Amino acid sequence: MKEIIFQIQVIFRLLQRITMARIWNLFLLGFSFWFTRISRHYFHRGQPMAISLEPTNRCQLHCPYCPSGAGNLDRPPGKMDVNLFRGIIDDIGDKLIHLACYFQGEPLLHPGLPGMIQYARSKGIFTVVSTNGNLIDRDWAERLVLCGLDHLIISVDGMTEKVYQAYRVGGRLENVLKGIALIVEAKKELKKRHPLLEAQFVVTRQNEHQKEAFIYWSKSSGVNHYTLKSAQLDLDRESIQWIPEDRRYARYRVDDTGNTQIKNPLKNHCTRVWTTPVVTWDGKVLPCCFDKTGRYPYGDATIDRIPEIWKSVPADRFRKRVFTKRKEIDICTNCSEGLRH
Repeated sequence: MKEIIFQIQVIFRLLQRITMARIWNLFLLGFSFWFTRISRHYFHRGQPMAISLEPTNRCQLHCPYCPSGAGNLDRPPGKMDVNLFRGIIDDIGDKLIHLACYFQGEPLLHPGLPGMIQYARSKGIFTVVSTNGNLIDRDWAERLVLCGLDHLIISVDGMTEKVYQAYRVGGRLENVLKGIALIVEAKKELKKRHPLLEAQFVVTRQNEHQKEAFIYWSKSSGVNHYTLKSAQLDLDRESIQWIPEDRRYARYRVDDTGNTQIKNPLKNHCTRVWTTPVVTWDGKVLPCCFDKTGRYPYGDATIDRIPEIWKSVPADRFRKRVFTKRKEIDICTNCSEGLRH
């Protein structure tokens, strides 16, 4: 019942943002997607309905399968200029329904994050932030509640310090649980119903025995919702040790060579690349959230406007490849879009 209530709250919050411009944009995206998928003739219309903007690619943790935490991101570190953020929102905000203020890195390391969220909310955009939760103190809790954030996801990947730190290297479960309690408390004190608070548990072999304990804790923690999520790993032999025994929460199987292999059939279509680009902290526009190192940039938002980049030759070329030869694109080979567990 609690999950149903959460979904209703999200849907209601989204419906409050619907305008005729956004409805028409959704129609154009949906019609052109299905026309291309069925006819196999490329035809793309509309502007992004959602976008991920990267406040920073820096992170204070060292999670082994996170490019930022593991130190192999292959992009310079930095934080997004607030004026760049505002310019992007001004360019496509009338079409946008959903904004994810995160990509790589820990978004709370950007001191201007609440102001960025507030600006997006002033344009009627649903905003969501995902954080490792280690930096949430009383001040951050109040700022995240007061800025108008719609949805806050906090990673709780273990119920004891040892299990939590197996993946969240450099973090402390104690800080995360305290941060969640501070958010719950701030919402009560400030008499706010938002942000909707989601506790997320990324299931690995190291923590899967604590799934039930996480669920039990979630029901009395004050969060609005909890999620058990599969982990994204590398396609190599080393990843086997992280694949959970409970295959419901595994994106992968082990192939004949002993390597991990994604269970996704990788059909030639993708809604993410059709509707939801990513912009890195320094303005590079990427096809989706699986291009973590920025190998397939469409353009640069510090030079050109998003609507122009979205309709550019590189953008069209990449989308055409996804709809014809998706298995040949390296970032697609480890993608969960279309994954059947």
